Amino acid sequence: MRKASVLASGAAAAILASGVAQAGIYAGVGAGLAKLDPELATGISLVDDGKDSAAKAVLGMQLGRRASVELFFSDLGTAELSPNGSLAYQAFGINSLWHLRPAKHGAHRFSPFVSLGIGSMDFDAENAIVDRDRAIVAVAGLGAQVRLGRGFDLRATVEAYEKEAILATAVLSKTFGSQHRSNPHKKHARKSLGAGQGMTELAVVSAELAESGGTDVASSDAALKVQQLGNVYFNRDSGFLSDETEAVLDKLLATLTQYPQMRLEVQGHTDEQEIGSARALSELRVQRVSNYLWQEGVDARRLSLIAYAASQPASAVAGDALNRRVQFRILSVD
Repeated sequence: MRKASVLASGAAAAILASGVAQAGIYAGVGAGLAKLDPELATGISLVDDGKDSAAKAVLGMQLGRRASVELFFSDLGTAELSPNGSLAYQAFGINSLWHLRPAKHGAHRFSPFVSLGIGSMDFDAENAIVDRDRAIVAVAGLGAQVRLGRGFDLRATVEAYEKEAILATAVLSKTFGSQHRSNPHKKHARKSLGAGQGMTELAVVSAELAESGGTDVASSDAALKVQQLGNVYFNRDSGFLSDETEAVLDKLLATLTQYPQMRLEVQGHTDEQEIGSARALSELRVQRVSNYLWQEGVDARRLSLIAYAASQPASAVAGDALNRRVQFRILSVD
């Protein structure tokens, strides 16, 4: 059956995507209902108003927090004709999703979005005459996505394939890569960052500033806030933010909101075993973190960006995940 082949193709795509090292790749399958609206000759009518069950498979990549691009295959079902005949619809193409409010881990798991794309629609006629067997159609939709955790997302979408069909589906997708992995750095961070005093690198910098007389950080509530923060870590060769990364940045946002004069230096680092340009990758990581803060309303003048490439490893062991990080240095509080 055609729908079974769609689901099998989606499962194969998920298996293929699971082997992709680059974070942000996702695959999904789903089902729903389609309403078909073919142009019919005089004397021919639709059975059940052209409604039929439908299926959809997607394979995409996230382009930051608000956008993604994906390939799709939709089985739109079959329009049964009276007195006899049928017309089956299939479509495949490329689609873009634009989230109006990005979903986060914890709060704001619900994310509405709009979608725009283009595809090729195939028509398979049985005992029916159609003047074409393929058409290029624009695809537009509205929907909402819910983050379920562990890389799984559930989204509901209503899409219009121009005047040919309307498709309503629920799609379950899985994102592959480091974005939803457990954080391997937690059990090492205390030892690596001088945790005899229970302080992160950001808190250590705060204490150093206080000792130097640059600002009275140690005597302020700000010191207590920054002690609870950690570094932002990344998958190898990746600049994508994880759920745990966003959780750290949300805590940082709360501190920056409480202390509106606080200024930070955002430092990007790589590991020497990562491929490509270490400078470019460290700049990308800094930019991704800063963009997150800017989009949440932090004034760009409060952040000073610097990329160190692999020149300042947190661990002397090449390939250690602790080296793939963005960390923060307090420049001033008042």
